[in-house]
Amino acid sequence: MDVSIDYTNNANKGSFDSVALSGTSLNVRGWHASNDAVGKPYSFIILYDKATHQQLGRYPITRLTRNDVHAAYPNIYQSAQSGFSLNIPFSSSLANKKIEVVSRYSSSATGDGNYVDYVSPKTYEFNQNRASFDSVKIVGNQLQIKGWHASDQSVGKPYSYIFVYDKNAHKELARYKITRTIRNDVGSAYPNIYNATNSGFNISVPFLGKFAGKDLQIISRYSSISSGEGSTVNYWSPKTYKFDANRGYLDSAVISGNTLKVRGWHISDLSADKPYSFIIIYDPSAHRELARFSITRTIRNNAGKSFSTIYNSTNSGFSLSVPAKTAFKNRKVQIISRYSNSTNGEGSYTDYRSTARKLN
Repeated sequence: MDVSIDYTNNANKGSFDSVALSGTSLNVRGWHASNDAVGKPYSFIILYDKATHQQLGRYPITRLTRNDVHAAYPNIYQSAQSGFSLNIPFSSSLANKKIEVVSRYSSSATGDGNYVDYVSPKTYEFNQNRASFDSVKIVGNQLQIKGWHASDQSVGKPYSYIFVYDKNAHKELARYKITRTIRNDVGSAYPNIYNATNSGFNISVPFLGKFAGKDLQIISRYSSISSGEGSTVNYWSPKTYKFDANRGYLDSAVISGNTLKVRGWHISDLSADKPYSFIIIYDPSAHRELARFSITRTIRNNAGKSFSTIYNSTNSGFSLSVPAKTAFKNRKVQIISRYSNSTNGEGSYTDYRSTARKLN
């Protein structure tokens, strides 16, 4: 018997130095020294749900040397061998609960029987849900969505999705199953969020006509089932994104001899579901269309470079040469560039109108 110990003193001291997530594990470190540990050779760390008083996990441990504890408490039984440090696989049963951590010395290998506990004076809750939508933009004819989403509640939810959502109509427009990417910057910034390093997303999907002109929210989701339903945790973009740009430029519109020559470009996010293009000659004074010509768009690298975030901007050009009708001459007309979903140029369409000018 160690005569330096006062066994009549029921000292029971402890400290949970760290109870924190690291990657996909819950790290529990600290010490527990007790004079009541005599005759209790088995040690455990136990996790409890404080709200339900339910045990969430029990883990046998081997005590570690803690000379600092012995120096502080030399008169407590085996204080030099009071330490603990273990990594527990983080599971869905631990997420979003108020957890008490217990250090136990027990007379039984099961952790029951005669025992003495030290209960954490505070509870620990793992419910962080953070994200950033770094970039949501059009590139060519694609919608590019980049960012990250880290959540303690993503544990047990191995399937990931990005949703495009119409905020005003409260309607899902599309969902895309994704594979998370490595984001070391997020892991460094949020080391205490579950699996933060593996939180990234970077997708390019076809820009659909139903996305254009709407107030869009982007949602990152972790789901327990492959359809994206079941048990889920979401992060909604705090801002909306609207793609409704419509720009154009008429380089020239002249009558040369008996030929009308029209050149320019027209780009529009609203052209996404409108594969048919037209040039229309319009008399604004008479409010009357004079002629309509079906065209094939041409490459305009200058427009693509200047307006790279507008849908399909490189393929926006027009260059038309047609016989000049008498009706075109000696009057002010507007040149209209049109994208339409109909082969006759009607249906759903988006236009760019030039200022009125006289064709000479």
